[in-house]
Amino acid sequence: MTVIPHSLLDSDERLRRYAELAIRVGATVQADQEVVVTGYVEHAEIARAVRARLTAAGAKRVTVRYRDHSTRTRPATSRTARVSRWPSRVPTGSPPTS
Repeated sequence: MTVIPHSLLDSDERLRRYAELAIRVGATVQADQEVVVTGYVEHAEIARAVRARLTAAGAKRVTVRYRDHSTRTRPATSRTARVSRWPSRVPTGSPPTS
């Protein structure tokens, strides 16, 4: 393996190598596996690189979800409650009457 000094790599190559390391060592993705990548919108560039490496590693489906620092993942009234399932669709119209 040829070692190239970090300063000589362009940013795309650095991202590609970092993503490869994360997939190979940190995630150990198997062929036909479904994977969800979560990150802040500021990290979109690395999320795209990780997605590309996951696809190359044989992941069946890769979903990338972005967060924003202004969004919350927990209800404001509870520090321990978590959203365990997202609705499959958003209800429209008025509720049924009985």
